[in-house]
Amino acid sequence: MRAVSLRPRCGAGCRGLGLEPAAAIMAHVLNVNNEVVKLRKEVKRARVLTIRRLTRHIGKLKLKKGSEDVVLKNQRRAQRLIEEIHAMKEIKPDQVTKFALEKEINFESVCKMGNNYCMQSSLRLLV
Repeated sequence: MRAVSLRPRCGAGCRGLGLEPAAAIMAHVLNVNNEVVKLRKEVKRARVLTIRRLTRHIGKLKLKKGSEDVVLKNQRRAQRLIEEIHAMKEIKPDQVTKFALEKEINFESVCKMGNNYCMQSSLRLLV
C-alpha cells in the first residue's frame, strides 16, 4: 500500500522559483492582488470616460425630434442608459478587474449576456 501525501503537487513553477508548493501558491495570489491594485486607476478612468460618452448619448437622444412614438422610444432608451450609468457607479473597480481576469471576454459572449446591466457595465469598462 502506498502512502498518500496531503501536500499539493508542485509543478515546474515551484521548482523554478525554488519555493515550497504553499509558498508558490501564495506568491501567485500576491501577484494577482498586485495586478488588481495596479489596474484600479485604469478601471476608474475607463468608467469616467464611459459615463461621459453615455451622458452625451443621452443628451442627443433627448434632443431628437420626430413623431410621438419616436420621441417616446428615445426617452425609454435614454432612461435605460441612465440606469446603466447608475449601475456602473455601484460597481467597485476590483470587481471589474477580477471579472476580467477570471473570464475570457469576446464579442459573442458580451452579446449573449442580454439585459444584465451590471455585467454589461463591467464589460464596457474593460473595452
